[in-house]
Amino acid sequence: MKKGFSLLELFIAIIVVALLAALTIPLFIKNMEKSKTGEVIVNLNLIRMAEKDYFIDNVIFTATIGNLNIEDPNNTTNKYFSYAILSADAADFTARATRNAGPYSGDYYEISKDGAINCANGHFQL
Repeated sequence: MKKGFSLLELFIAIIVVALLAALTIPLFIKNMEKSKTGEVIVNLNLIRMAEKDYFIDNVIFTATIGNLNIEDPNNTTNKYFSYAILSADAADFTARATRNAGPYSGDYYEISKDGAINCANGHFQL
């Protein structure tokens, strides 16, 4: 009596592993992308708080991140998003985080002085 696996048994095992991988990899990628939106929440709220501080001193919001008393989130080494302040005046501001690369490139999230983060065309609602 020989011990071991036949070629058919090995082939079936490979097919089962491939099917499991095909089912789990897309879910893993989706969860990784969803976790990257945590960066958006932190940085947009940081910009919002810095804009409020700037407003207290200057009675107007600024359209330049460099004018805020924060580290520019565009200068971080592990960035998935680009940050910009689209508009700013004495009444309100709008800051945007745009996804740089990957399957959701171009998706963006926005915040204004009220603190609500809007997902304009992003795949992951916050």
